[in-house]
Amino acid sequence: DVPFPGWERLREESLEAGPRAFLVVRNAGGEPVRWVEGPATEGLHRVSWDLRGPAPDPVDLSTPGFVPPWAGPSKGPLVAPGEYTAELLLMSSEGARALGTRQAFQVKPVPTAPPGTDFQAVAAFQWETSELMRRIAGAGEGIGDLQNRIRHMRAALAETPRADPALFGRIDQFGRRLADLQTRLWGDRIRGSLNEPGTPAISGRVGQVIGGHWDTRQAPTATQRRNIEIATEAFEVWSRELARLIEEDLTRLELDLEAAGAPWTPGRRLPGGGG
Repeated sequence: DVPFPGWERLREESLEAGPRAFLVVRNAGGEPVRWVEGPATEGLHRVSWDLRGPAPDPVDLSTPGFVPPWAGPSKGPLVAPGEYTAELLLMSSEGARALGTRQAFQVKPVPTAPPGTDFQAVAAFQWETSELMRRIAGAGEGIGDLQNRIRHMRAALAETPRADPALFGRIDQFGRRLADLQTRLWGDRIRGSLNEPGTPAISGRVGQVIGGHWDTRQAPTATQRRNIEIATEAFEVWSRELARLIEEDLTRLELDLEAAGAPWTPGRRLPGGGG
């Protein structure tokens, strides 16, 4: 007879993600700066660290149909030279388990760096730029989600005969305000499609700094510093405007759709009061 493990055991096995192996890199203060994932299988494996922190790009689990040969993987900011340690950890449903002891190593500065270069200050500026881009990229994804919600709301409104017809205009007005915020964040797509210059976008200012500074150990220029200052101030204003738009206009739109009996749309509270 073949023993049956039981339904609960089979359910647990179906939900288990499987073990994952990470090389955890820490700086001299013991703070983790990067997790480098490697194969969690038997045998001898080799992984490498590119001396950078994590990339600020949003997580994308989709598989592109085509990747141009000039497009490389996303990269993060360079770390400062100094003492570091590496430790191998195995992550599983039982928690984290260390495999071996931490190994110390040193990241040495490039010999071509100008004399007197403050590597810590250079790394701090790059990490500041990375954090700003992480927030900007996340906000851009959020705008995309809001636009998707608007598209569904328009479709749902056509299936809601008890709704106030004025909702069509309110939804269109909300969409125009979203489009304006998107332009300020990512740039004017219409002008860009015709190769015409326009007002620098928030993300464009940060992107120029990343493209011109993240592959060097030299101190940032005054223009690069000023670009980050302008982008930071503009993004704070932009974020407050988006928050007001969501809290006031979007909330009222979704409440009015729900009151009129509209079909469920993404982002609205689930039927029965769930979030």
